[in-house]
Amino acid sequence: MAQKSFRIFYSQLRLFFDMMYHKNNRQLDSVILKFHELFQTYENIYNQDMDLEEPLTHYQHHLLKVEIMGKFPALKDALIKKGVRQCLILEIQSSIESHFNVPDIKICYYHYLFFNKLLQSLTYIAQDIRNKDWERRFIETMININFNHMGFFNRCCELINHQLQNLCEDHQMMSIDINGLRISQASRDPKLYFDPTRKHLADLLIEYAEQRKTIKKTRCLSTSDTESEDYTGVLSNLTAGGASTFYHYFQKENFLKAENKKSGAKNFASNVKLSNGANLTEAQLLKFDKGKHHNDIRSLAIKLRAILEQIEIDLDNSYGSSKSRR
Repeated sequence: MAQKSFRIFYSQLRLFFDMMYHKNNRQLDSVILKFHELFQTYENIYNQDMDLEEPLTHYQHHLLKVEIMGKFPALKDALIKKGVRQCLILEIQSSIESHFNVPDIKICYYHYLFFNKLLQSLTYIAQDIRNKDWERRFIETMININFNHMGFFNRCCELINHQLQNLCEDHQMMSIDINGLRISQASRDPKLYFDPTRKHLADLLIEYAEQRKTIKKTRCLSTSDTESEDYTGVLSNLTAGGASTFYHYFQKENFLKAENKKSGAKNFASNVKLSNGANLTEAQLLKFDKGKHHNDIRSLAIKLRAILEQIEIDLDNSYGSSKSRR
């Protein structure tokens, strides 16, 4: 009852503060600053009773946006210099931009906890001068703070697949077990997450690792030529949704030559495999829904932007090389 009473009181106080802040045209004065201090005091004292779904005050939202948008570019550059792949960092950048640049997204108290922890963790990595495997440390940190963002999860699955592709079967199983053990030791703060509707990132990755083990065991048991033929094809880093998104846009822009979309899907499905080793189907490729595939569309956009950035770099370098030869 005490927790419920506090949450009702806090919510009403927040609405009153927002009303004052708007009447003041979002300008700061001594009253607004004192009110903000009052909120910080309540949050510190009653942090165990805070409703994680409670929206931030508009002033808190403003402060968080200014801080994270201001600090992230320098952190991004520092992490890239430490060897963290750009595709991983771009998933964080995408999540920040989608939350703070889209007007209708509600920023709640759990966002406040997560993004503050994110900034703290990335700053620690960026400023550490020791010689370490910083990409692995970065991924472990994202698992610990539970960045259970679909795009980031997909990028982690791609790295797992990349790590396994050049290993023999026995070493693949060993690597999966080692990764699973390391992931299982992740921190489990019940109040720390990026997306409350999804499982902990550690659980998602453990499930994926177990799925890969099952596939490997199935392949080991498969001895006939017919069964071996079922596993021919290019192993991609795509999920079913990612493959559908990729096929939809590349076929739409005529990158893939086919008589029609259906026949093209049949050919594509017979030659490309999903990231978990499973076979694609024609139906999976033809089931494209912009709403359901929002995260897959964003993931493809991030990859294409990364490719364009690398192309620009290569073009600049090749131009400089040809110029120097002349």
